[in-house]
Amino acid sequence: MPNIFKKMKPLSILSLVLALLPAQSGWAQSSMSLNPGTFKVLKVPKITGGITFDGKPDEAAWQSVGHLPMTMFTPVYGDQPTEKSIVKIAYDEDFFYVSGFLNCQRPENIRAVGKKRDYSTMSSDYFGFILDTYNDNENAVSFHTNPNGIRCDATVKNDAVDLNSDLSSSWNTFWDVKTSISNKGWSTEFRIPFSSLRFQNIQKKTKMGLLVMRYCAAKNEISIWPAIPSDFTVPYWKPSLCCEIEFEGLKPEKPLYVTPYLTAGNSQTSELNQPGTGYVMPSTPKFDAGLDVKYSLTNNLTADLTVNTDFAQVEADEQRINLTRYSLYFPEKRPFFLEKADVFDFSFLEGENLFYSRRIGLYDRNPVRIYGGLRTTGRIGEWDVGVLDMQTKAFRENPGENFGAMRFKRKVFNPNSFVGGMLTSRLGTVGSYNVAYGLDGLFRVTGNE
Repeated sequence: MPNIFKKMKPLSILSLVLALLPAQSGWAQSSMSLNPGTFKVLKVPKITGGITFDGKPDEAAWQSVGHLPMTMFTPVYGDQPTEKSIVKIAYDEDFFYVSGFLNCQRPENIRAVGKKRDYSTMSSDYFGFILDTYNDNENAVSFHTNPNGIRCDATVKNDAVDLNSDLSSSWNTFWDVKTSISNKGWSTEFRIPFSSLRFQNIQKKTKMGLLVMRYCAAKNEISIWPAIPSDFTVPYWKPSLCCEIEFEGLKPEKPLYVTPYLTAGNSQTSELNQPGTGYVMPSTPKFDAGLDVKYSLTNNLTADLTVNTDFAQVEADEQRINLTRYSLYFPEKRPFFLEKADVFDFSFLEGENLFYSRRIGLYDRNPVRIYGGLRTTGRIGEWDVGVLDMQTKAFRENPGENFGAMRFKRKVFNPNSFVGGMLTSRLGTVGSYNVAYGLDGLFRVTGNE
């Protein structure tokens, strides 16, 4: 079986996905099936109220919504799943909903391991989806859960060409999920605020891509929607294989998130007094404060502002042993740098990149104070845009530095080809500088080549 879940440390990334439990006696569900083969774009039904967000999609509002027909991906590609899943999607003015009844003929086979956010293990059942919010066949966000109702969210970039670098579970946003376990299986409801997503609204219509997946640990079985080909190792991570869905009348919001922090402490050190007759313990008080601000300039353009940045709460890196003479590249986990981080990707062969944000705030393996910075990412028309500017404090012999990056890219010829350009700068307060720029492109000539 292909490795659907990338095994990582306890706070890790996982899958994608959305599917909900099968209908059986006691679970009244619509029998209407939404088959992607009968339409080019699936129009998501809009509902008005009547949903009690409790993990049990049994309200009248769900009855008129058709379900998505799931297909087995493994172990036997193309077969009907051995466990039935009734998965539905809908939306209202504020939220995108995904619900499902996930049948289990033998309830004792339900596997529910972990309750920590982003925890992933193939010993647990999972259900979730990836959502290509820009419908660009390249980038997506994923949401999934297990029977315990854990929240796992991640980002996908570069059409998941390299699972080691193109998936990141460090990204978190605001959303909710509820689950319920019964003697027929388990069920779930996802509620994703549109204010947490970045998308384009053209002529009052919004198109995205959706791919849903369910994993049964006891049977090592994966079922998916739509019925994507098995040409790739892990196709259920690829935004280019999503089914196109359409919303009408979305009203983009411009949320403002403010995250202040305050730290204080006191340290004492035992020191010999001046006459040398005894010891004293002078106190050294410490105080620090800072602020992070996120604001949606438009529905697809976000600005991040940081002042006196503090990254103390960021998850630690996995330990690695390096037997080469080359530096290791660790993934970025600081929230300030994660919003649409794929925009700043200007990669060469063997994982090299023109811009590596982990260099900001680090010198000779020591943290360096970041006075502040501004970062704007999103899309303007057909262009993906990223602009960043940050100022750091002097540290030892290293002067204070200003880091800048500007990135533009857009699709050409077909949905899987793009051209772009990037400019980076690193300017020291003592006159030192390093400026680099370049043009890049990726072109799909025919098929998957």
